[in-house]
Formats: sequence, C-alpha cells, structure tokens
Amino acid sequence: MLLLRELGGTEALDAIEPMLADRDPKVQRDGIRSMLTINESRAHDLLMDLVAKDETAREALTDELSSVRDERAAPLCGLLVTQIDHRRQTELYLSAIEALGRLGNADQVDVLKAALYRGEWWAPVRTKTLRAAAAESLRKIGAPALEALREAASSGPRAVRAVARPAHARLESRR
Repeated sequence: MLLLRELGGTEALDAIEPMLADRDPKVQRDGIRSMLTINESRAHDLLMDLVAKDETAREALTDELSSVRDERAAPLCGLLVTQIDHRRQTELYLSAIEALGRLGNADQVDVLKAALYRGEWWAPVRTKTLRAAAAESLRKIGAPALEALREAASSGPRAVRAVARPAHARLESRR
C-alpha cells in the first residue's frame, strides 16, 4: 500500500479503485489515504463521487485530511473546498480548509480567499467558524497570502474583517 501511495499515477489508481468500494472500513480508509496524493482528475472524481454517496467514506476522508502532511494533497483539498456543499458536509469542508493551511500551498490562496468570503447570514455560527478557519489557513501560508488577508482585514465585509484582522495582525507580527 505504501508503495502504491508513493508511486501514484494511473497504475496505482487502478489498484486502489476497488479498495474504495470495499465494505471493510479499514480497507476503504487505506484506499482513501492512498488517493490523497494522486493528482489526476480521475482520482479526484472518484473521491468526490465517493464522499457524495458514502457517509463512512466522508468521515474517513475527513479524518485523513486532519493529519495529511503531503503537499501533493493540496489540489484535492482545494477541489473539496470549491466543490462540496459546505452546508451539508461542514466537517469535511472545514478539514479541507485546515489541511490547506497546514500544507502551506501558495497555489491555493484564491481558494481560501473565496472560502473566507463565503457565508450565509442565517447560519452565523457556522459561517464564522468556516471564515475563521480560512483566515487562519491563509495566515499559515504566510507571505503569499498576505495581500489576501490585508484586503479582507481592511476592506472586506464587516464579518470578514472581524476574522481576518487577527490573522493578518499575527502574520504581520511574524515579518
């Protein structure tokens, strides 16, 4: 399994795909863990379909994202943030945002900026939680995200400014 994870690519994907449909949660979790670092659209499509249909797989992916350290997982995390319904799959959405910050991938700044501005007035607690996570993830990315945080802290909507200012101040103090 470790070898498949490291190799990635179509060959690994062909071997991992049946694991995703396995009824054994441990086998499915291993398949999900292996899929995180395969940056192919087919792999991303398989995972997106799986989490849309399977609660156990969604929970497994959420858990895996909370500990992922391999930067190759950043494109999948960005895809999750942009594609999944943050209202129905809040935990997975939050895990993907937090993973982007931990991975520190500058290519995902625009994804996190969009997440920072996303929200609903009728769900203020959830909105504040998700926005705060996006602001913190931008802070963790550092210099490449400085302008996005500066803009949000100074000219974003009031609720966005409220979560962006502390993150921006912490980032500026590190400089």
